[in-house]
Amino acid sequence: MIHIGLTGWGDHPAIHDSEHLYKDKLAAYASHFPVVELDAAFYSIINQDQYKKWANQTPSNFSFVVKAYQTFTGHDRKQFTRKEIKDMFKIYQENLKPLTQSDKLNCILFQFPPWFNLSKDHIRRLKFIRQQFGNFDLALEFRNRSWFENSVKQDTLKFMEEEQWIHSICDEPQAGEGSVPTIPVVTNSQNTLIRFHGRNVMGWNKNGNENWRKVRFLYRYNQSELEDWGNTIHQLKKNSDRITVLFNNNSGGDAFDNAKHLQKLLGITYKDLNPRQMDLF
Repeated sequence: MIHIGLTGWGDHPAIHDSEHLYKDKLAAYASHFPVVELDAAFYSIINQDQYKKWANQTPSNFSFVVKAYQTFTGHDRKQFTRKEIKDMFKIYQENLKPLTQSDKLNCILFQFPPWFNLSKDHIRRLKFIRQQFGNFDLALEFRNRSWFENSVKQDTLKFMEEEQWIHSICDEPQAGEGSVPTIPVVTNSQNTLIRFHGRNVMGWNKNGNENWRKVRFLYRYNQSELEDWGNTIHQLKKNSDRITVLFNNNSGGDAFDNAKHLQKLLGITYKDLNPRQMDLF
C-alpha cells in the first residue's frame, strides 16, 4: 500500500481553483489524495469536535498524519513538569478518538527541532514519549544530523526499531547541522513515512527571513529525481506494509504536481476517494 498526499489541504490552487463541487477544502482535497498531513495540530491541541468534522469530510479509506503539538517536541521552548506533560498527553490522545475510532489516524509525527541533538537526555525523552503513547503509531523525524553521523547511524536506526518508531525519511537540502541525510531504511514494518521538503540549499537555513517558510520549501522535483524515488519506494515496500508519502514543497505550488507525477510513475490509481466534479457527467 502506497499512499501519496500533501502537507495541508488548503493551499493548493490546482485543487481549489478548479474544484467547485465542495465548499470545504478538505473534502475537495480528499477527491484527489488518500492521506494528508495535519499541520494545524502542531500549533494547538485540537478538540474532538474538530477532528470529528474532518473525519466526516473524508472517505472511509482516508487517513491523517497528525503533527505532534509543538510543546511535545520542544519547539516552543516552554518548561513543564512531568505531570503537566502527562496530563497534556492524555487530553491530546482523548481528543484524537474521532480519528482512531474511524481508523483514520495514519500516525502522529514527532518532528523535532534542529537543536534536538543526539544526547542521553534526548534519548530518555524519546523513550518517555514512546511509553506514554502506548499503542499509538508514532513517526520520528530529526532535524539535527548528529543522529545520523556514520559512527552512530546504525545505533539510531536500531533504537527506532526497538522502540517501534516509524522512520520519517526526509528528502531535504544538505545544509549543515540542521538538516539530515536521506536514509531509506524501514524501522517499523507496519508503516514508513517519506516527506519531501525540496532541495533548496540556499533557502534552508534562512530562518530570520520574514518569508523564510516560502523560501525554504520553494522547489520542484524533476523527472529524474522522482524516478529515483520511485525505485527507492519499490525497495522500501518489500519491508513495509504501508508507505506514506507527503510532499511539503508547496511554496510555488509544486507539491500537487509532484505528487500527481509520482503517483503516475508508480502506476497508482486511488479508488473510493470523494467523487470529483468531472465524474458527475
